[in-house]
Amino acid sequence: NAGTANFANVVTLNPESVTLPRYQNWTLSFQRQLQDNLLFDISYIGNKGTRLIASRGLADLNQNNPAILGQFPGLNLGADINSPGAQAAGITAPYAGFQGSVAQALRPFPQYQDVTSYNGANGTSSYHALQTKIEKRFSGGFQARFAYTWAKLINNGAEGGLSGISDARPQSVFVRENGLSVDHIPHRVTLNYSFALPFGKGRRFLGNLGGAGNAILGGWHVAGVHRYFAGRPLSISSNNIFGGILFNGVLRPDRVAGVDGYGNTDNSNYEIVGDRYLSLGGWQNPTDNRLGNASRVDPVIRGWANYNEDIAIFKDTFFTEQAKVRLGANFSNMFNRHVWCDANTNFSDLDNFGLVSGQCGEARRIELYLKIVF
Repeated sequence: NAGTANFANVVTLNPESVTLPRYQNWTLSFQRQLQDNLLFDISYIGNKGTRLIASRGLADLNQNNPAILGQFPGLNLGADINSPGAQAAGITAPYAGFQGSVAQALRPFPQYQDVTSYNGANGTSSYHALQTKIEKRFSGGFQARFAYTWAKLINNGAEGGLSGISDARPQSVFVRENGLSVDHIPHRVTLNYSFALPFGKGRRFLGNLGGAGNAILGGWHVAGVHRYFAGRPLSISSNNIFGGILFNGVLRPDRVAGVDGYGNTDNSNYEIVGDRYLSLGGWQNPTDNRLGNASRVDPVIRGWANYNEDIAIFKDTFFTEQAKVRLGANFSNMFNRHVWCDANTNFSDLDNFGLVSGQCGEARRIELYLKIVF
């Protein structure tokens, strides 16, 4: 109805929106006991998501098709509907009393602004992973687990859910962009262990030690969790010059073929003043009137990899079978590794594009404690 809520944002309810998202999972696993206390495990993990909660980037019913950018050569689509150019192109008001631009008149529902389908339920995803694990069960005072995961997560831009705040959403509802998710981490390594040091009474070395000597040297343990994983892929965007024409949410530049787009990626030798993590030569703005061809999420460039080691050292001194005192120290980010923030990915901001603004990780933290258990 052209007389109801003119030029307002409206929300529609897709009948599918009351249907819950669907996830299908499948797993194939192989285990082999290599020794009495050593286990090897390799698994394939698959997941398919359909009817996922969709953002405005997937569910806005009132965007203009990008084809109009080349459909009316020489016409200013932002001009008034009563302008000479619009009249010469044969574009007329869509209903009596309409006031607005040519672009507004060309919208599927010209009487409204955004027509968002609340939870369009058209988000999709797929996840495939190869997981390997070697686990040493506790023996000789030592236990450990090493795990490696290779994975690939693909979707159509549904990461933002209803908020739709992600720049990784499609450039237009008319351009479906199935590709890497911003949450895609292809490689992940985890190592955790616990080791009772072999010194002191009843241990391999100094087993007959007693008194003050055992109180000082015996009962020590070392435990740790080491995590190493690749950075998440980045999405390169530009200022949306077509926002008032196509009424879309995001615009991207063109990708330059044969250029990886990286600048200085040396984590240990990166100067936050002067260095660029991303190179300006990897992208360029289109010279003609169209959307850029850069992927929704770039398949090459990623944020910084993340390395972290948390280590604990502690000593138990028993007074009875049930009462003990534990003295220990916890080291978070033991080696004080830098975790830089992701670089600026707005290609329209050429002065700051590719620059890193600071650190997003936590510095090394040491915690000393004394605990009495009884």
